[in-house]
Amino acid sequence: MSVFATESDEEESAILKLSMRTLKDHYGLNPGKHAKIVKRIGYQLGSELSTRFHSTEMSSLIAELCEYWLRNKIGEISWENEKEGLLAINFCSDCFSRSYGAGYVLCPFKEGLLEAVLHSKLLEEFKVTEVECCGTQAPGCLFRIERSALREPGFG
Repeated sequence: MSVFATESDEEESAILKLSMRTLKDHYGLNPGKHAKIVKRIGYQLGSELSTRFHSTEMSSLIAELCEYWLRNKIGEISWENEKEGLLAINFCSDCFSRSYGAGYVLCPFKEGLLEAVLHSKLLEEFKVTEVECCGTQAPGCLFRIERSALREPGFG
């Protein structure tokens, strides 16, 4: 049964925020050696969340994600450079206020979540890598999205 099966947008958003906060609190600010586990959990929740989106084309799917993130006060998603596959997440409820300047990237959960949504809706494998983070004193988090043909999904 899906975690999100009967949840409203507000409850769904609370589940995502609590998951991110709980994982960060459990593993500490630096997911370090646990990054693969945290990413896998993000992937699992992203797989379930993907049923909420309808687009089967990259630009419109990212637009849906942007709308969802804003509507649920999780942060702001936008293309930093669509041609290069750079997706920005700013004002993230998970890390911006709690860990600015921690000295390392903080978002393997979001990497997994994004990989799962992209895989589920676009029916291709993707590798999502955080390349900048508010944890490294960047103004927000920046993710590189790459098509990846030879990987097992979500275990990246």
